[in-house]
Amino acid sequence: MEAQAEDLRLQLIGVKVTDYGLAGTQNNAMRTNFSTRQLTELEKEFHFSKYLTRARRVEIAATLELNETQVKIWFQNRRMKQKKREREGASSASTTARSSSSHGGSGTGSGSGFNKELEDTNSDQSSASTSPGASPSSET
Repeated sequence: MEAQAEDLRLQLIGVKVTDYGLAGTQNNAMRTNFSTRQLTELEKEFHFSKYLTRARRVEIAATLELNETQVKIWFQNRRMKQKKREREGASSASTTARSSSSHGGSGTGSGSGFNKELEDTNSDQSSASTSPGASPSSET
């Protein structure tokens, strides 16, 4: 009932309503299901170059029996997919590094940087507290 009232309201203000929603707003683009052969060729080309010239896009589209827009959109989507993967990889790598250093390592690996700094600081303090001619055991 509410939908009919909404349709009537839209008709009163001059908006044409169809079974598919507002007139002229349905998307005529169908989702493209790429074949394995097409995907393989597109991935190979992407591995070679992340950006296409128009001439190369025309050539690939003709070879794969796609239109230029399909090839162009596939490359845009593939670049975004790679960017997302790189971002996730970088964030998971930094999370792994942070967790290994915060849980206290065994003295080796990435968690040992803090321990090394402590050792350097301690050795600097002990050498600074002794005079050049005195032995370290004579400290009081």
